[in-house]
Amino acid sequence: MNKLLLLISLITSSAVAIANPPVETQPVETSTNAISFYSSGLVKNKAQSRLSFKTSGIVEQLTIEDGQHVSKGDLLAQLDLSEIIAQKRQAQADVKQSNLDVQRLEKLVSQRVAPKEKLDNALIRQDKARAALNIAEFNLKHSQIKAPADGIIIKKNIEKDELVSPGQTIIVFSPNNQGWVVKAGLIDREAVYVNIGDKTTIELDAYPGRQITGVVSEMAAQANQNTGLFEIEVRLEDQQLRLMSGLYAHINVHPVQQPVLYRIPTSSLISANGKTGTVAQMNPISRNIEFKTVKMHSLNTDSVFIAAGLNSEWPIVLGTPYNLRAQFAERSNTGHIEAVSSTVSGL
Repeated sequence: MNKLLLLISLITSSAVAIANPPVETQPVETSTNAISFYSSGLVKNKAQSRLSFKTSGIVEQLTIEDGQHVSKGDLLAQLDLSEIIAQKRQAQADVKQSNLDVQRLEKLVSQRVAPKEKLDNALIRQDKARAALNIAEFNLKHSQIKAPADGIIIKKNIEKDELVSPGQTIIVFSPNNQGWVVKAGLIDREAVYVNIGDKTTIELDAYPGRQITGVVSEMAAQANQNTGLFEIEVRLEDQQLRLMSGLYAHINVHPVQQPVLYRIPTSSLISANGKTGTVAQMNPISRNIEFKTVKMHSLNTDSVFIAAGLNSEWPIVLGTPYNLRAQFAERSNTGHIEAVSSTVSGL
């Protein structure tokens, strides 16, 4: 009888050992690796100008093509000036006539032959004529488009002999002296660590394998309403390459201000869904295992970097033994997993 009881006891002990194998743990490590944030965007000139005419008219001259380099003062486009020159001549004639009227009335008033009221009216007409001449000269000046600086024609939007409207964009122009930038966007948990002056590395699809250095030159104070991203501007420091607006760029931002991240082995991740995952930690007081819902920042072959959700004082369970996975799966299927702390006892 005693031998039978001993045999039953041994069998029971083995079953418990299989069902509840010992777990291996290790302390949570604070990551010392420098973190960079990836984004992408398009290259553009820092100061692109949209050039237009002040008045409507028919395009008489158009001397440029897309991508053409021009020098400051070069004539890029011009309207047919016939009507505008006629308006200027009319204004000049009105000024001349008003000057003669004022001179004549000044003499008559001084001789008390004409009332001063007539001279006052003549002076008003003179002011109006001079103003009309200024407008005509201004319109004539802005019926030509000249290069405001040395630069490149990004795009011409019209052709010769087309009728254009006042303010219509005729040419998109980029000056050479403003440099090239990339506009990109960061999610909120990345943007809070990025500051103006942070270094970046950039690779262009047009120059595969070649890295360009850059620096964060501008940063939005609020998210874009359409994308939800915080827009940054990165100034390219390598100006030796031939750059053009619209080149696709891959950016890695290396912030000086680094987030506090915790590193755990990839094998300790019980489940993952996007940036959210589940891990197991041991309560050092109760010796129970608790599931933790964590926010993952990034991962590689052997490590997961956790941004939030871990108890940094509790050891992480390694390898997620099969009975721990089974209990998590069972609780998950029945909806009894709590977001932060569901205790699994008996391990």
